[in-house]
Amino acid sequence: MIYLVRHGQSQWNVENLMQGKTSGVPLTKTGIKQARDLNQRFKAVKFAAIFSSDLLRARQTAQIVAYQRQLAVVTTRALRERSFGDYEGMTLAKYEEELREMLDKFHGLNDAEKFKFKFPHKIEGIGTTVNRVITWLREVSVAYAGKKVLVVAHGGVLRLLLIHLGYGSYKELPPFSIANTGYVVLASDGVEFKIKAVVGVTKHEG
Repeated sequence: MIYLVRHGQSQWNVENLMQGKTSGVPLTKTGIKQARDLNQRFKAVKFAAIFSSDLLRARQTAQIVAYQRQLAVVTTRALRERSFGDYEGMTLAKYEEELREMLDKFHGLNDAEKFKFKFPHKIEGIGTTVNRVITWLREVSVAYAGKKVLVVAHGGVLRLLLIHLGYGSYKELPPFSIANTGYVVLASDGVEFKIKAVVGVTKHEG
């Protein structure tokens, strides 16, 4: 069983900046409290291992949960947030303004087409993001069959994975629909995934 979690609130979440794979963004005091609350929520869950994106905000969240469990946090680039290339560190408003024409074209596509869309400016395609995460999750599912593992990643990663797994459409799960420390519990045989629980996710109708 995989408990896939979004990190706690980061400083750039507060400032509404595009984070992507930018590594040195720390948790806020609120984010630290959220991670501690998450640890209490998972108090009765016996994790065999704890994994995290190698980006600071995810790593800090994982370390708070791992501390009293005497488990090392294993980090990996495979769990990184979707990269926003040249637009990382910029405001969301500027990103949407400068790429308005491209984003209008993207939003006019159906979900299958969206996952194949090629973005400019070194922005990672959403299909590429999902593929690298799915590949890693399958490997962990096989390595820890019958056990529970905690995986701390990012909001975009969770959102795109839920869309890929059919939990909701792109319109039903827009950006920011995953709360900080929201999570998904997944069962997997190493190939297929089954969603067992979804917490902290706002699904919009239509």
